[in-house]
Formats: sequence, C-alpha cells, structure tokens
Amino acid sequence: SVNPLDPGDIQHIAERIGRASRRFDAYGRPLTFRISPLSGPVLSKHLDSEGWSTFDESLVMRLPLSDAQLDAAMDQIPLKD
Repeated sequence: SVNPLDPGDIQHIAERIGRASRRFDAYGRPLTFRISPLSGPVLSKHLDSEGWSTFDESLVMRLPLSDAQLDAAMDQIPLKD
C-alpha cells in the first residue's frame, strides 16, 4: 500500500497515482492507500473525486513512551528462514 505521510506533497497527484498503479500492476498487486491525518485533506478529496472507495479502517494508537510498560517486551522478534 501507499502510505502518504506529508500533507503538502500533493504536486501532480493524478500522474503520480498513475505511476504507482502501473508499478503495483507490474507486481500483480492492487493499489491501495492508507489514509491518515498525515495524508492531508487534498489527497483524500482527490481520491474521493476519482471514485476510490474506503474498504476498511486502520486504528492508530499512541502512548507517551514514559507510560509504556516495556518490562516484558522482546528485544528482537525471532525470524525463521
């Protein structure tokens, strides 16, 4: 998925979406966007006007690091090849 993180990065939206779509198509993947407050309203309105639809919602949670309980946290996630 595309994760827009700069609300001011809106130049040439249609062309950039077209390029992203072709790249995702080349890999056999559907183009999806994860829209968050960091995406800004311009991109969201553009996608709406082009007929893109919302199919699910992501929940972003936050916590001040000073409040985090990390005693039982793992330092590394075990990987298996």
